[in-house]
Amino acid sequence: MGSQPKRGILVALVFACIITPAAAQQPILSCGVSVPEITADYENLRYDPMPFPVTVTVENIGNQLTDSITARIELPDDLHSSLRLAGADAPDNVIKLVQKPRLFPGQSGTAQWMIQHPPTSVEKRYTVGVWVRARNADSSYCEAEVVIPKLAWPILSPRCVTPDSLRFDDELGSYAPNPFDVRLTCVNTGNMRADSVTGTIVLPEDVVLDPPGQPKTKYFNPMSMEHWQVGDPIPELEWTVRWTKRLRYDVRPIFSFLVTGVNEAGMRLDSVEVRCDVPVPGLLPYYSCLLEIPDSLALNAAGTEVEPNPFTVRYTIRNISHQVGSIDRVLLYFPISDGLSLNPASPNPVSFDPKLSLDGGEEETFEWIIDVTNRITRSNVEIRVIAFDDELNPIPCAHRLSIASVRTTGAAGPPTPLRCVLHPVHPNPFTASAAVRFTLPRAMPVTVTVTDALGREVRRLVDAELRAAGEHTLRFDAAGLRPGIYFTRLTAGNVVRLRKMVLMR
Repeated sequence: MGSQPKRGILVALVFACIITPAAAQQPILSCGVSVPEITADYENLRYDPMPFPVTVTVENIGNQLTDSITARIELPDDLHSSLRLAGADAPDNVIKLVQKPRLFPGQSGTAQWMIQHPPTSVEKRYTVGVWVRARNADSSYCEAEVVIPKLAWPILSPRCVTPDSLRFDDELGSYAPNPFDVRLTCVNTGNMRADSVTGTIVLPEDVVLDPPGQPKTKYFNPMSMEHWQVGDPIPELEWTVRWTKRLRYDVRPIFSFLVTGVNEAGMRLDSVEVRCDVPVPGLLPYYSCLLEIPDSLALNAAGTEVEPNPFTVRYTIRNISHQVGSIDRVLLYFPISDGLSLNPASPNPVSFDPKLSLDGGEEETFEWIIDVTNRITRSNVEIRVIAFDDELNPIPCAHRLSIASVRTTGAAGPPTPLRCVLHPVHPNPFTASAAVRFTLPRAMPVTVTVTDALGREVRRLVDAELRAAGEHTLRFDAAGLRPGIYFTRLTAGNVVRLRKMVLMR
């Protein structure tokens, strides 16, 4: 009995000794970077190996399993560095998952990249670093030096020259300068002579040689290029080309030039590419329009009729630019509520899609015939025509028309309607506002709303107002609404009527 308390104390002490170091367990990453020795093969004028591998080895020197180890390579990022990722790692596959991304204590894994370096006439030294990271461990960094030996080799350094931009000359009706010259220069910055040096032009789309007989590949003069020094002449090639399109949007056609040759041993040099672009401004079609209607509708000699009735609306649209344009839709607007209506013999409806193409300077005229209902009140109405191009840009023209009033004849007024009618919205489609017209057989409370295609109310034009028997007209203002399909809803007593309409912009 007396020994039991001591055993309990001993067990507690042993248990504490086990818990304390366990709480300090963690993975610890250690890494090292290895690169091969790169040698210059003067017989074949190349490096060995090239491209070359950079390998990082990661070891877990801690006492706990790691989780998802990644490695990120860091190449020198300065103007004098020519190291680049190569093969499947190009151009920017800098982060990789380490093989065996989960390492037990004492285990190791690797990751590898392929690196490329061009020939150099002087020895180059670089430091390549690698960061390794795990979700449950601190980061670790390691690095190695890469030595690129000098190699006797021609190094062709081309440059291209193109105009700063083209501009459109309204007087000439064409771009200028057009045709224009593009030039290619090249010097040898290596430490070995380059022979049979050529330049080849690769034309962008919508550019042609002008004159067309020029060769795309030309020899530089001189064809043999020694190491270039400041003050030496710079060999140059030239082509004359023409831009052939008139586009609505700005473009930058890119000219590609390829330069190559052979070394003193007759070995073909790798092609060197250089690119230049030329900004070309886009040309938008511009239009003018003319709307012709009578100055006014006056009374006839008897005072019983306005004339001319019907009358003609004539809309002329003209392309005043140098760019081909398209007219996709034409809409005629006039107030039905003021007694105007489209004559059945009208050559065009109030809304149609002509799909008309107009070149610069061309024009087209559209006509409508409008009937007028004589009224005892004078009115001043607006006649408006809007054409839309293929990008839905409006070309509007409008005039006001004064309509005289006629004398009363004592004739009975219009008969009382027998039912509720919600007339078609006018105009339809519309761009800003439309007339909502309805007829009631007797005085009754009326609610008129506008809903979207999902049935959600977007406007309330009349809210339970008592309206007299006869015809009523409301103005629906669509400001702030998106283009699309909407519905006018008339509720008069127990009667509900719907009409579809289309809002355009």
